[in-house]
Amino acid sequence: MSLTRLRRIGLPIVAAIAVSAAVAAPATAAAGAALSSGTFTTWQKAQAAAGFVLYRPTSTYGLRNVGHIIVSACEVAGGANKRIVSIGYGTFNTKSLALTQDDANGPCGNGYAGTSLGTYRIHGIKAQLWGYCGFDNLPSCSSTKIELWLMWQHKADYYTASSYNEARSRLLHFASTLRQA
Repeated sequence: MSLTRLRRIGLPIVAAIAVSAAVAAPATAAAGAALSSGTFTTWQKAQAAAGFVLYRPTSTYGLRNVGHIIVSACEVAGGANKRIVSIGYGTFNTKSLALTQDDANGPCGNGYAGTSLGTYRIHGIKAQLWGYCGFDNLPSCSSTKIELWLMWQHKADYYTASSYNEARSRLLHFASTLRQA
């Protein structure tokens, strides 16, 4: 699958998650659940809905938020009472940075196919960097015009900082300067 096709598919998927989360929020609230889903304009409201401590970026390199903070149910087996929180900055066609965090003791999805690009430390925790590069007519892994994912886990919380068309150093700085919301 081409990188351009992935970016074209990615935006509708994020939009669909946002819509489904917004539709599900009233139903969840009506059911009296302690955790909820939806789109939020503040980190405090998103954290209350998620039910766990969230971290927010302190530097987005001038990239603007592409939507609200999205809180939705984790889709892994047994994850109905767990939440995933997502936010993105920039655009899928030029430059972007994004952050997802969940409390499911692992990723809330199938993960990413890519090339391992190294191990780094984020707030003292070992993090693995992956890139969608170096195979099937994709750009070289040394290019900045690739998708990168930096993934790490701290206790039950799992984090993925991602970027497109940004230097590795920017993604690492974006992740290493996260602060409690």
